[in-house]
Amino acid sequence: MKRIRSRTSGAVLAITIATSILLSGCGPAPTPQPSPVPPTAVISPAQASQTAAATPRIYDFSACLSTCTGSNGLTTFPANTETIYISWKWVNIPPGAHYVRTWTHETKGVWKTYDCAWDQPSAGEKDIRFFDIAGGLASGVWTLTMTVNNQVILEQKLTIQGTNQHWDPSSPISGCFS
Repeated sequence: MKRIRSRTSGAVLAITIATSILLSGCGPAPTPQPSPVPPTAVISPAQASQTAAATPRIYDFSACLSTCTGSNGLTTFPANTETIYISWKWVNIPPGAHYVRTWTHETKGVWKTYDCAWDQPSAGEKDIRFFDIAGGLASGVWTLTMTVNNQVILEQKLTIQGTNQHWDPSSPISGCFS
């Protein structure tokens, strides 16, 4: 092995070590290569938003003592309430989808069920009334459940105070908003 003289002794040492390593065949251990990764589906942000957007959804739900205005919503109502005004908006409910809206009382069971093929536009808003003028709505916790194609898209609880036990359930209704 030849030694190269230079003004810098560090350079001589570095060249000597590098030559020795190359001649001996001992170098750094080979870097392990990662295992191949199986291919995965990649979707664009536009496709992702279309998928999320296609999910039926209820939003801006309000329950009110008078026509809902966006600022008068309640979840608890006074004893002997006869009518609760309900308002909501929806998107992505396909025409003809199986739609069910059920009012259930916590101890008495199902009061009213609307079961139909969706006959409204795929997006919109609705104002309805939840009422029993014959004796007022029974006191307690009520749950409004809405499903589209057997998937719950809204479950909202409302409480009516007091001790009113009036109960006059109806048979299932085959219209969406009869």
